[in-house]
Amino acid sequence: MLLVYQWLRYGLLLVVLLLAAGSAAGADNPGADSILQAGTSGTGTYGYYVARVGGGVVTARNEGFVFEPASALKTLYLAYAMRQVASGADALSNSVTVYTYPNNRNHLPADDTNLCPSPGDEVSGNATTVPLTVVLTNMMGPSDNRSTRALELRYGRSAINSFAASLGMSSTIQGQIFGCGADNGQRNQWTLADAGRLYSAIADASWGPQALGYMRSRSDFDSVISSEASALGIPDAAQQFDATASFKGGSYDICYASCSSDVEIIRDEAGIAVLPFQTPSGLSQQDFVFGSFIDRRGAVCSPFPACQASDPITKAVEASVPEVLRPAIHQALETWAQVTALTAAPAVLGPTGLRLSARLVRKYGGALSGQPVQFSTGGRVLCTAQTNESGTAACTAKPAALVASYRASFAGDNGLFAASANAAVLPGKVKVTVNKTGNGRGAINITRCGAFRRRCVILVNWGSTLTLKAIPARNSLFVGWTGACKEQRATCILKHVVAPRTIIATFRRR
Repeated sequence: MLLVYQWLRYGLLLVVLLLAAGSAAGADNPGADSILQAGTSGTGTYGYYVARVGGGVVTARNEGFVFEPASALKTLYLAYAMRQVASGADALSNSVTVYTYPNNRNHLPADDTNLCPSPGDEVSGNATTVPLTVVLTNMMGPSDNRSTRALELRYGRSAINSFAASLGMSSTIQGQIFGCGADNGQRNQWTLADAGRLYSAIADASWGPQALGYMRSRSDFDSVISSEASALGIPDAAQQFDATASFKGGSYDICYASCSSDVEIIRDEAGIAVLPFQTPSGLSQQDFVFGSFIDRRGAVCSPFPACQASDPITKAVEASVPEVLRPAIHQALETWAQVTALTAAPAVLGPTGLRLSARLVRKYGGALSGQPVQFSTGGRVLCTAQTNESGTAACTAKPAALVASYRASFAGDNGLFAASANAAVLPGKVKVTVNKTGNGRGAINITRCGAFRRRCVILVNWGSTLTLKAIPARNSLFVGWTGACKEQRATCILKHVVAPRTIIATFRRR
């Protein structure tokens, strides 16, 4: 909302309120400093603030500076209304009285969203009723001052100020009707730190998501995300990193006296940014409260109210928000750099045992080496191996029984997240050689062998049981088995075949 109001028209001389600046805190933010400082043109104060909801301050400058928030303060009304609805004291479908103001004090059309409401116009002939949800939509979207005034009349200014105090917003006061600037020496005020307290309360409230749904949103953070992801060596992460913000802005151009040298231009924006953090259990959305402002005084606007000096200030505050959030975006992307993935290859059963292998990679970076990977099945550890330069770990195990699958696990180390993967065990083959000796003749009950002459090779599944039966010819006798099977009877049973075996069947002539 933009107030363009000539105070001399009403013969009002207003002494500018001296405001105390807060101390800077948090990490340095040269990108935000550069944008906002240029916007002040050396004749104003700027500030910014970012804090993690439930955590500490990320970056801040002049977060304790008291300034006129203009329409940004309307979020306080939104939060109060949503709390009333949640408690059952009000309902979104309830009717609210909204007035038109034909005699508004800045002589705008009676239904203009930017007008300064005149209490004298609040009579039944100027009244309409609309649902509370429509009032909230109009207040937070087109920033309608009439809707905000309707809520002030509905709930009472003192109740709103008491609500702010209950949230710890010690420097926040609504002393003026929205849209009326500093009329009669009264004005609204807050600090970015107070804005952070308000938005933290919204983030923590059960009705918070519904409240944010009434606000404007922005997601123009791609440039910052891309540069930070590249700096961390994970450029691909930028394509999947979604950052969004819900916010409310405020704007005032106030002419106090001469309208040529004592104009105050105020621009601010505050809200909640939602950033995706990677955790060992998956993606987690984290809330950050943020704010940015320029309070420029002594600007020259001639002719007033066509104050072109406000244009670069508006653009500076809007452009500063991605830079203000850069440190928080960096924090989030650091967790993306830690994400690890483990892929396990199908195991192969062979003559020497079960060959297991898995590869550990950073999801958005290069492979890792020297990290222990554990292989297990049914809760029993089979073997452990370290990754090589390509990130691959491999070892051979001899399970006590045939298994269908195994699990590879990385416990997490050096700031990397734990990871695991499952893979199947392919049925390996084992070679069994059957030789016949003696001067007799005979067959073996294996289809592939049958009545072979002297040698037959059979491939059997690893760990399986093989049953062989010797069948002598009519003019021959079976003498017995030697080698891996030592039986005099015709049947030989080989159990749990996991290594190559050689068996000799002896036949003699009658």
